[in-house]
Amino acid sequence: MKKKLCKYVFRGTTLGYAGNVNSQKMPVTCTSANPAKATLFALELSQRFTQPAVVYIAQTLKFEAIEVMPATERLAKPLSI
Repeated sequence: MKKKLCKYVFRGTTLGYAGNVNSQKMPVTCTSANPAKATLFALELSQRFTQPAVVYIAQTLKFEAIEVMPATERLAKPLSI
C-alpha cells in the first residue's frame, strides 16, 4: 500500500549550500514533515558555517508519483534537545 504524503515537507539547510558530495549523487534529498526539526537543523548548520539558515518548503501535491522512502533508523529515534 502506498504511503500517503503529508501536505508539505521541509528541508533545513544554509543559504546556497548544494549538499555534500554524497548527497549530490543520491537521487533523493532528506526532508521532514516537521517544520521545527527542519528549522533546528538549519540553525545548527548556520552555527557551523557562515551562511544564514534557511528552510525550504515544498507542497507534496506536486510529488504524488514519488515513492516515499522510510526514515533511517537514526532518524526514527526521538531527538533530544
